[in-house]
Amino acid sequence: MPEQPPNAPRFAPLFAMLLVVGLGIAAANPSHAASKLSEAIEQAAVQNGAPAPSQSEQTNDNGQVVRDRGDRAQTNPDKPRHQNSSHSGSTATPTALHVDSTWGGGGSPAYCGSGGIRAVSIDVVSRPPYYRGEDRGPRTRPNFFGGVELEGLAPEENGPLDYGTRFSFHFGGFEPGPDQRVGFETEAAMAHYDPSRDYEYGIDDVYEFTLGLAMRLYGTSAKDPFGLYGTAGIRGGFLRWDYTSTLLVASGSHVRDIDSDHVSTWSPYFGGGVTFFRGRPLQLDVSLVQAIQFYGDETHVGFENDVFETTTVTQLRIGLIGLF
Repeated sequence: MPEQPPNAPRFAPLFAMLLVVGLGIAAANPSHAASKLSEAIEQAAVQNGAPAPSQSEQTNDNGQVVRDRGDRAQTNPDKPRHQNSSHSGSTATPTALHVDSTWGGGGSPAYCGSGGIRAVSIDVVSRPPYYRGEDRGPRTRPNFFGGVELEGLAPEENGPLDYGTRFSFHFGGFEPGPDQRVGFETEAAMAHYDPSRDYEYGIDDVYEFTLGLAMRLYGTSAKDPFGLYGTAGIRGGFLRWDYTSTLLVASGSHVRDIDSDHVSTWSPYFGGGVTFFRGRPLQLDVSLVQAIQFYGDETHVGFENDVFETTTVTQLRIGLIGLF
């Protein structure tokens, strides 16, 4: 009879199981966990040498806490950005923040109507098309337009963002016909915000990139020298920022250096404006718009977003529109 091999030790499977359970508990309960964006910004501010919080809060008659925006504090211009504590000489030791592991030409033919034979004449070289005939109204304007806009942004007070500016490109078209009271447009925009006093030591270089769709409804005809209109639309994109100091972030079994982050954003908006020199090749457009800004629940890195909350943004827009 062949010789039987000796029995394998009984404690090996038990030891492996205990090791797996222990690693799982350690991963789920890190000793230095920071799953919220506010904690990450606070740590970046501490590593950047932020001063002690100023007593700038007051309570109004309704019991709400109001922060004094005031003059924004000036940071040290000579201090290097994205600085680790090993180089800054600070006594604070960077802590690895924990996030989830998952992130990561010719004319048209004549036709006959009730008023007799009329013809549509089109000159594609020197001027836009127009109709001949008394019942056809004034000359029609071009159907398409494009332009640029510069916007001043004023977010709601007591939020993480201060005033900002937005630069956008617009392209759209009007309904056909002489009046052209309805217009549709698309936009691609980039905005820059200043962080508020409570967050300026933790984040900077805050930019927003968006794409949008909108509609205009004019109360005046295209033949009038100026046009009053209402507008409504929606835009979406993302808001990104830099941390003022490099963060150590633990994701699963890996530790990464994080310098920047972003969160998704979208906002419906509505307002009204006036177009000067309407019907001319170059028009001046001024409008006042109110937007409601929404943000995603989690940042790209994996932090829970408890900083950027739903807010309102007032926008004063001035633009130049070219017709073609």
